[in-house]
Amino acid sequence: MPARIVVRLRADSPGALPPPQTGPAVAAAVLAAVARVDPALAARLHDDPPPKPYRLTPLLDEQHRPPRRGSQQVRFEVGILVDALFAQFHHALSSAATWRIGQTTYQAAGTEIAALLPYPDLASEALPATSWGFQLVTPCAFGTAREEGARRQRVFPEPEWVFTSLAQRWRTNAPDLRGPDGAAFDLGGAVDAAERNLQVVEFDLHSAEHLVKPKVPPLRGAVGTVRYTLAEAASVSVDARHALSALATFATYAGLGDRTTVGMGHVLAIPAPGKLRPTAAKAPA
Repeated sequence: MPARIVVRLRADSPGALPPPQTGPAVAAAVLAAVARVDPALAARLHDDPPPKPYRLTPLLDEQHRPPRRGSQQVRFEVGILVDALFAQFHHALSSAATWRIGQTTYQAAGTEIAALLPYPDLASEALPATSWGFQLVTPCAFGTAREEGARRQRVFPEPEWVFTSLAQRWRTNAPDLRGPDGAAFDLGGAVDAAERNLQVVEFDLHSAEHLVKPKVPPLRGAVGTVRYTLAEAASVSVDARHALSALATFATYAGLGDRTTVGMGHVLAIPAPGKLRPTAAKAPA
């Protein structure tokens, strides 16, 4: 049951500003909140290898930027990807009255469920399309595997990397979905289309640094906007296009790329084709 939970904060000292990089501090604070409710779950979430069943953002304001003077909101978001974890996460996040993010203490100013959509509904409500776009709010990157030589960060969001990684997270966390005719949800067709047919048609991207661990050099990733379109849409089945649309929606819960549990890869969907520019959508009220 993918869910997005937003936690709003209010600094103890009016006007206090966090450092520009808060991903690791938010990650530590979230695991500490879970540990107060279920220590074994917190340990498992920390120790289990990726892909993890949740993701989070650093501190953001109402413009999806690090809080600055004049920001009206301070918040972070947690994405939950497994049905069984929703209740524990929601309880932990809602129960925390005080949050310590780095050197700044915040009081909880409200917790809300920004989105909640079971996997069958997410799949059934997606409409087949030929084009999908994202706003990459925090840096997105894909690390190479050990067998590929020196470990490198691939910072351009190639369609095969984006949709293959989303399909992997879907398979890891979702139940086995079947359509009305008994056919399996066509993740394989979506991955094949991403690898053989999907192309980047518009982008407005630049690289940015993201701190993933204190005292360790930050990683780089892409931020900005990108749109993908099928080069030969007629050769891609309706089922595969339907699955691509579901994965594009899933990305807003799961994030894109690596290190999503320390705030990388937070994305917003850009639903309609057209000239790309950062979305003007406000944070959840």
